[in-house]
Amino acid sequence: MRAAIVSIQRSPAAGGRRRRRFGQGVLLVLALIGSAAPVALQETANGTRAMGLRQGPHAVGFEVLKREDRTRRINRTDEGTRIGLALWYPAQRTAARRPAMTTMDYRLTQFFDSPTSSQRAALEEGEMNALLGWRHVGIVPLTGEQARASLVTRGLAVRDAPAVSGRHPVAVLLGGPYYLSTTAEILASHGFLVMAPFRFSDQSNEVVTRSFSWSLENSVRDAEWGLEALRSDPRADPGSVTTLGHGGGGLQAMLFAMRNPTVKAVVTIDAGNFSTRSQLRSIPFYSPRLMRAPYLFIATAETRKGLDLFDDFSAMKFSDRIEVTLESPGLRHHDLSDVGRAVTAPMGIRGDLQAEVQAQYAGVQEMVVRFLEERSGHRESGVPSFADWIRTRNEPGRVTVTERPGTTPAPTAADLLRSLDTDAVVNLEAARARDPEAEVFEESALVRLIAQALASTDLKTAAALADLAIDLHPTSAVLLAQASRVDEATGNRSGAIEAATTCAGLRAENDWQAAAAIAQCQDRLRRLRIASPR
Repeated sequence: MRAAIVSIQRSPAAGGRRRRRFGQGVLLVLALIGSAAPVALQETANGTRAMGLRQGPHAVGFEVLKREDRTRRINRTDEGTRIGLALWYPAQRTAARRPAMTTMDYRLTQFFDSPTSSQRAALEEGEMNALLGWRHVGIVPLTGEQARASLVTRGLAVRDAPAVSGRHPVAVLLGGPYYLSTTAEILASHGFLVMAPFRFSDQSNEVVTRSFSWSLENSVRDAEWGLEALRSDPRADPGSVTTLGHGGGGLQAMLFAMRNPTVKAVVTIDAGNFSTRSQLRSIPFYSPRLMRAPYLFIATAETRKGLDLFDDFSAMKFSDRIEVTLESPGLRHHDLSDVGRAVTAPMGIRGDLQAEVQAQYAGVQEMVVRFLEERSGHRESGVPSFADWIRTRNEPGRVTVTERPGTTPAPTAADLLRSLDTDAVVNLEAARARDPEAEVFEESALVRLIAQALASTDLKTAAALADLAIDLHPTSAVLLAQASRVDEATGNRSGAIEAATTCAGLRAENDWQAAAAIAQCQDRLRRLRIASPR
């Protein structure tokens, strides 16, 4: 590990105790980060949102693309839904000489048209009141002066900075452009193109709903639309997409990954995804089976205790999952977002917990960078695998790491139909042991497979499929009819009679397919000169 030169300056009034606390914080940060990538650790100047974090080799640029999704209209006058795409990207080092984005700059991105001075003043006043009224979102109280000062803290990103050449892996950030703006900046410095889709607040919306699932659908659909729009951007590598989010944005990121199986990885930071409060199981497009991407789940101990549906995380058996619980007492939800920590760290107002919060936050950023670098295929040479590295982060009382390796799902019927043979059936039998709930084992899928084998006159494959199908669905009239047909085609007259007899003895209750199959079995029995059972 290369040494980092850390300079943290304080006014004389701060006193020796505060200087010692920050010195301890730096040691905790370095301990939590561990062995770094070949790029040397870089500490930003005191007073910025990125202080104490390891930057990558690039400067960071920022821009907002203003787009319109004309497949969805939310009022009677505009031709579509206005969607902003906040982009952080690797920039040329000359960009670092210009002033970086402030917290207030990120808040102002919500306007499609340039805000007037009165709009800006009203937004700033609202942000200040929120910080004061929420006791700084549940962390520490602020004075009015501190609240105003927090809005002008800066990070790394420079607006419209010249980009470095080449295509970069895309990280889709859910939850808006400012909850994880520092995380986005750090990722961009390490070579990611980070996109955060959002709705503009100054467009009239005539289809407002309070439905939680509708809101999630809009957020995920905006991200999908934004990603498609980004495919034409010469900076984007659309074949390497990951996603992340904090809190509610974490729930959106998880759902985005479920709906888009090409997503290579997902990270959620202190998200209450697996709690009754999140209403997961009422969401039409949610299923633990749909999570296929590697999943890094990071949560504070307080949040983790409230996840009464965490069995759903365990049920995501087709995803390589890593659960990280931050055990530090007093660590709060917004200590890990730019709504909280980005204010308390630059201003040094977190009290006795300042050093520990800084260390945990820096550790989380390092986890996110390393995990997404590896899963997007951009891990630097000489850097240990994420699995090896994260195992060294276990520390009683501070960080608990639990690994849950995934397994391979059963193939789909569509996949099998493209290359159906006896080997495919053998593989299907093996898949049954690890994934018995797969759709390919449902009656309708097996019917299609057997029909394809018969149509191809591959009787050996058809017979193997029929045996599997009857084992799974012994009272299915449709499958029994197919099995009888297969046996007759292969010369197994006794088997054909047995299957047809069982089938003909069944009753069809409001099922036309079963009724047709029973009629076929009765016809086959008559042809084979066997009386149909009454």
